[in-house]
Amino acid sequence: GGRYNIVGGHNKKYLGKYQFSPSTIRAMGFEVSSEEFLNDSTLQDSVMITYLKDNARSLRSIINKFEGTVYKGVRITKSGILAGAHLIGAGGIRSYFEPDQYSYPVSDGNGVHVSVYMKKFADYDLTRL
Repeated sequence: GGRYNIVGGHNKKYLGKYQFSPSTIRAMGFEVSSEEFLNDSTLQDSVMITYLKDNARSLRSIINKFEGTVYKGVRITKSGILAGAHLIGAGGIRSYFEPDQYSYPVSDGNGVHVSVYMKKFADYDLTRL
């Protein structure tokens, strides 16, 4: 819904506009309370940019290999890959593109397949990365 003050997801553990878990916020180097996070839109945007950059580094080989191609009927873009990684994790992206090597889930907790996210977020501007 684009709201910065929302708490949702399974067991109401995902925070803010981008629905980060507290452990992911900490893993990105931000030591803040849930309340601080929910009340600071700039902080949430900073965590998201840090997270996208981290996934871009982690998935560089996949991005380099598949960006600009059509894979399993999906036009592959960097923004689509990063959106998918945000929603199912970098491991899920690896499993989608390299299923013989990885076996992470390729759908989110709601059963939505990563290809849906990659299509939906295929054309986002990543110039800030």
